[in-house]
Amino acid sequence: MVPVPEQHLAEFRSGLMRLTLGMAGWDEASVGAFVAGLEAAGEPTRLLVKMVAEAAADHDRVPYTDAAKALDVELGDVLLLVTEINDRCRRAEVPLLLITDTSSTVRADGTPSAVPVLAIVAPVAKKLLDLWPPTNRSVTNP
Repeated sequence: MVPVPEQHLAEFRSGLMRLTLGMAGWDEASVGAFVAGLEAAGEPTRLLVKMVAEAAADHDRVPYTDAAKALDVELGDVLLLVTEINDRCRRAEVPLLLITDTSSTVRADGTPSAVPVLAIVAPVAKKLLDLWPPTNRSVTNP
């Protein structure tokens, strides 16, 4: 066991709770069904899930603003996509896939700031990426 400094205890407990809740219910079958359902979800939805999953597999998070830039949409559109993806999870009776969190940063003027970010629990992200359908595969006849 590793001791957690008291000033970080609440943040640690919160992260542990997100990890526990985020993994429960995401078995191979539910991940497979979710990935299969992404085909009908549309390109922005697939790109957002893949972007966040790739970051999460590397234990990173995606700022909402970066997601909006990558998708070439407004910030409100990213919020709408997150809501749609998580509603899909509710209907499938699995935990919410996309977790909204904040990341602390320091602005150019030196003042601290909280930036909203998107995350997926890393083990779930890795399962998603393992089952991710290949794209742009050319098919040739022998």
